[in-house]
Amino acid sequence: MARGARLPDRGTAEPKRIDWQAGQVLYRVHSQHRKAVQFNPRPAAQGT
Repeated sequence: MARGARLPDRGTAEPKRIDWQAGQVLYRVHSQHRKAVQFNPRPAAQGT
């Protein structure tokens, strides 16, 4: 998003629950800043 752009008041996507079977292989689709099993101790900002 461009700097200074205003975020929409409501998201445009509809959430969808997916239940995975035990042993299902999943692939990383985000940066490799942290290891796949490492916890992110900094929660995302809420309502800022």
